[in-house]
Amino acid sequence: MKLKNMKTFEECSSELNISDVSDSFIDSVKKEMLYWYGFDLTYKQVKSYLESNNLNFFDTVEREDYVNFLGKTITGMYYPYNGSSDEYVKEFFKRLRENSAEKGYKWVG
Repeated sequence: MKLKNMKTFEECSSELNISDVSDSFIDSVKKEMLYWYGFDLTYKQVKSYLESNNLNFFDTVEREDYVNFLGKTITGMYYPYNGSSDEYVKEFFKRLRENSAEKGYKWVG
């Protein structure tokens, strides 16, 4: 159902030039990922992620998707959430500490 005078997602997203992610947007995402999760990401890492996922905004859902991507990439596990067991959390952060540098990421958590 389309509401009167409201664009669809496809109409809005087709107007964006996603391949041209601004430096200020990249810096903003870098700061958020450091503040919320302790990942000190490079400009290139953030830009690549934003462009490959066609992101032009970054809020709670996008942060969680990015941190889960990082978690799976670095540890093979999803980032823990409030309902995760203590054992899961301990194993996740153990792997994160051990594997971050090897996988090309800096975690300062």
